[in-house]
Amino acid sequence: MREIMVVSEREYQVTFPSAWQERLASLIADRNFVVVTPEKLAPELKGALPQERIIATEDGEAQKSVTSYMKVMERIATLGLNRNSVVVAIGGGATTDLAGFIAA
Repeated sequence: MREIMVVSEREYQVTFPSAWQERLASLIADRNFVVVTPEKLAPELKGALPQERIIATEDGEAQKSVTSYMKVMERIATLGLNRNSVVVAIGGGATTDLAGFIAA
């Protein structure tokens, strides 16, 4: 297991289980997907995922904005995601809130 400290409005820890890459691979196998993550976590995903599939957003509550929403939606449109696609959130509560809103 690997833990990463993220500091934005407050500090929080993100824990990556040792088999996170395999679990993620099983979720996105043969599907169109994106991963939404805060900018501070994006470097941790490099090499594990195709770079064009990682959408780095602002850190913390700042990502709950129309600007962040539009950035993600434009990228999703460019990549051709549809209702059968997968939106994965890796981060804290603001990231999962944004990804859930996008996926809906």
